[in-house]
Amino acid sequence: MNFVYICKDGENEELRYSIRSVVKNTNDPKIWVVGGKPDWYIGNHISVLQDQHKYQNALNNLKAACASEEIPEDFILMNDDFYITNNINKIKIYNNGLLEDQINQYHNLGLRSTYLHRLGKTYSYLQKRNIPSPISYELHVPMPMEKSKLITILEENYSTLWRSKYGNTFNIGGETVKDVKVHKSGLLAALSYNQDKEQIPYLSSADSSFMFLLDFLTTNFPEKSTYER
Repeated sequence: MNFVYICKDGENEELRYSIRSVVKNTNDPKIWVVGGKPDWYIGNHISVLQDQHKYQNALNNLKAACASEEIPEDFILMNDDFYITNNINKIKIYNNGLLEDQINQYHNLGLRSTYLHRLGKTYSYLQKRNIPSPISYELHVPMPMEKSKLITILEENYSTLWRSKYGNTFNIGGETVKDVKVHKSGLLAALSYNQDKEQIPYLSSADSSFMFLLDFLTTNFPEKSTYER
């Protein structure tokens, strides 16, 4: 399996443990980092200047991945804060239920953010394309994708969210699960994933929770991967 990470600049300790988790828990993975990269990383890398805001940087990284002749057509899209917690031989497709329900849940929490605005834009975008009840794919888990399909999504309105656009446009379905992001502060703490009630073999850290999860990560993934100096 080919795992493609879209990354920011910086030392990125989340990426270190994410890659270790992939190497430990999947069979013969191939890792690609697109965008920025930390000094310790020595694997496949496609450099993309990270000089825009984070959404535009991520979009540019994805376009570069799709344009690469080295990255295969079928790949697994990763973020640097995704961790695979158990051995798996296949990346399954998951979703987060109805997109409208996710938007309402955030509104009810009193959340006001650029991300919520993009959720709303994505919902409107999909409804206008005859998808009356769009599904949310805004989960913090690995997601199988095809480059030739993804690039058609990326060429359109950048203010919308590519995971949900991809999943709904190509009707990929999937099992509905709770998101695995752990939050330790802020309004989203109410939605924090409970690791003790694990549904699926993934976990994701937030800025507020990485240090909280570090003991778990260092205990479960103590050994350097072949992608580290």
